[in-house]
Amino acid sequence: MKNMKYQLAPDIDLQPMASQLLVLDLRQNTYFALNETARFFVESLTQGKCFEEIIEAAWETFDIQDQAQLKIDFEALLAELIETGIIVRI
Repeated sequence: MKNMKYQLAPDIDLQPMASQLLVLDLRQNTYFALNETARFFVESLTQGKCFEEIIEAAWETFDIQDQAQLKIDFEALLAELIETGIIVRI
């Protein structure tokens, strides 16, 4: 799961808004906003980066003290994005 590549599912659109990212699910007519680090994660996934690359880049980019917690948080986000059908494995 961590070395796999992902892409947005069909009918999902991303709209940047200040430091957040709006995720629009056109199938269900719903949307939600991601904070800056979650935005970084989703945008990196959709650019073809694997999980471990994203963890390393986020740790270097943001002022995050606990890399282990960052991994846990991103694992949970990845699981939720897959479960809700926002992203799919390629």
